Amino acid sequence: MLVAVAPVARGQGLARRMLDLLADAVRDEVQVTSLRAMVHPDNVASVRAFTAAGYTAVGSEVGFTVYSTAQVAEPPDREMRS
Repeated sequence: MLVAVAPVARGQGLARRMLDLLADAVRDEVQVTSLRAMVHPDNVASVRAFTAAGYTAVGSEVGFTVYSTAQVAEPPDREMRS
């Protein structure tokens, strides 16, 4: 999924709002326990939006910083998956 804001709409907190809405949308999904993003370290606005939405840097891959949320939902009970 790509999160992008049109240049004329930047600086209004829309990316942060989209990230919050995404977390809300998946909160009740059984298979989703956290969200992960790859952000180019030079993209200061994206880094700011993801960190403001609760993501933290957890590593790097192919020139991108990898961010992850804390759990958006409790992991499903493994016994219930049978």
